[in-house]
Amino acid sequence: MKIVRYRIVRDSYCCYEAQVWRLWFPFWVMYGGVNTFLSIEQAEDTVDRIEESIEKAKEQYKEDREAINKQIKAYEARINKLIANK
Repeated sequence: MKIVRYRIVRDSYCCYEAQVWRLWFPFWVMYGGVNTFLSIEQAEDTVDRIEESIEKAKEQYKEDREAINKQIKAYEARINKLIANK
């Protein structure tokens, strides 16, 4: 099951808007602030950029987590070495 879904709907202001549905808030709502577009292509581009930025954030999170785990292992090794030298 997807936690986040996107869709494009017609609105009464400009023509199209991107909406988001989240598992923890299961209602279709406008994504971000004002995101109304004259063409469906512009709305699709917005959804693509949103999904792309989410994927980049996930990758950055994984990299950060790996770096933190390496630091923790290095500290554990130093602590174990200090304990062994006592």
